[in-house]
Amino acid sequence: MKISLRILCQACLATLIPYGALASDAVELMASAKGNYYELTMNVKESGNQGPFVVDTGSTGIQGSAHFFGLTQDEQKQGTCQYNGYSSSGNSYAGYIINRTITLRSTKKAYTGTATISNIPVMAVVQSCPKGTKAECGVKAPKGCTNTSHVSMMGVGFGTYGQAKKTPVNPNNPFLNIDQMTNGTLPKTYLAGPATSDGLMFTLGVDPDNLPFETPHTFPLTGTDEQAGSFVGPLGKIVITTKDGSSYPTKGATLPARLLPDTGISYGIASVQDSKPPCCVDTSVSCRGSKNTFPTGTTVSYFPLTSTSKALTSIKYTSNTSGTGQCLRWSLGHTSNSALFNSGRAFFDKCALLYAPENNTMTIGCNP
Repeated sequence: MKISLRILCQACLATLIPYGALASDAVELMASAKGNYYELTMNVKESGNQGPFVVDTGSTGIQGSAHFFGLTQDEQKQGTCQYNGYSSSGNSYAGYIINRTITLRSTKKAYTGTATISNIPVMAVVQSCPKGTKAECGVKAPKGCTNTSHVSMMGVGFGTYGQAKKTPVNPNNPFLNIDQMTNGTLPKTYLAGPATSDGLMFTLGVDPDNLPFETPHTFPLTGTDEQAGSFVGPLGKIVITTKDGSSYPTKGATLPARLLPDTGISYGIASVQDSKPPCCVDTSVSCRGSKNTFPTGTTVSYFPLTSTSKALTSIKYTSNTSGTGQCLRWSLGHTSNSALFNSGRAFFDKCALLYAPENNTMTIGCNP
């Protein structure tokens, strides 16, 4: 039996109708907006601890403090120190991979959906360091680092391309490993967005054959043109237009680029192979410490590869101090074969996506 998305989640897809159908026991998790992030509450069975975790579609896997996950001395002795970091912030983390059973729920009491993930690998962080310093296990924290890490990141993103078949590698994604998925009750998919005043709804276990969008566009995620390790994302085309009407590429042209809808950041990043910004830099402003920043009011339009006339969505970056679409910057020396447009959270202001990794597809629908 299936039920209408209009009944299941009327608020989260307000005008993306008709709503399609979901599995009757699909799990809704409302990630609450807090500052520049979306958060869910995580409970850990083994340690008894609970707390808010940032939901990040720009990374994959769970990272939290060793104390939060109840890392034991035996687990440290038997484990091997692992390292991880975030390219957007430059922060690095060191810790141990251990298995835990967790339960996720909304931080808002009005939303009662829960998801349990049994025996999922998590990274119990023992040291965290800022950009420029590598975190290590078992050593005194260098200046600027801490051995009492307060990191709480839950990566539910789309992984990177693998070495052999260039298909997505997506390990340890909690949204694709809830108990109803691992026992075969629900498909390994999730629906995200669009954002509402309450936050961002994630619906886990959506039937990929019944798309919840009025005018969906389905992108393949196979990466035959990509290098191993590149971010997975739908390949389309972008046009960047400044407030004064300047555009990149030049008017009438488009730039092939993969899209990364990233709830982990509130600004945008245009990553290209060039060693210098191709255009459109305003040296009077700085986006997250970068002088390679676009002028305030720059818009990025994202097109399917098969379309040149109508953008699927357009995102304006206004350099606000809070909310989404804060600013837009270049990232240079990108090693992938295509450019990468990391939209930040702003993608979800008007759009929703259905991620179906077992089909190697992402389906996107956007409000006007």
